[in-house]
Amino acid sequence: NFAVSGRFEAWRGKFGGIADIYYVNIGGSETGALPGPGAGQGKIDITLRQGRAALFGAYRFADGTYTDDGLRYRFEAGAGVQFNLLDQNIEFTRLPDLSGEETWFEPAVMLRGRAQVADRWTFVTRAEFGGFGVGGDTLQWNVVAGLDYQPWERTSIGFGWTFYGIDYKTGSGRNAFAYDIFQTGPFLAASYRF
Repeated sequence: NFAVSGRFEAWRGKFGGIADIYYVNIGGSETGALPGPGAGQGKIDITLRQGRAALFGAYRFADGTYTDDGLRYRFEAGAGVQFNLLDQNIEFTRLPDLSGEETWFEPAVMLRGRAQVADRWTFVTRAEFGGFGVGGDTLQWNVVAGLDYQPWERTSIGFGWTFYGIDYKTGSGRNAFAYDIFQTGPFLAASYRF
């Protein structure tokens, strides 16, 4: 249905703090034949909500120029913690609902790079990984790549592609909760530097 994300950063020299939020709402419905003899037609409605809020401490370990024209590059790494929310509601006609909600905290790491390709254009990429088996999250990852265009000194407009995956499972039997998905698609971003 929709997705939204935001990021705030504060830097002093080579050290920085990053706050990142992400929220997505996915839903749909379908009508078809129910299983079993004489079951007839049925409907399934699915709503999935997923949110993430992360705090990273970051360090800029490389910053310089790589051409005679003075085009710049920059690389940063970070580590922190993220809060996760998963809420899935799956309703079947005349069948039990498959619904549940889970929240948890987990460690996360990030790596980010920027390289100017022209005076106002910069290639950007970022990778974040979390979970590592904490709280049922085997692995959560987010990879972003795109271009930033800087029409004014403090403002840039970004566009590119994002890849996101999560493999989460907790409980067993009738109390099991599982969420194993992969999402990908374009993004459009606007940034302002104070």
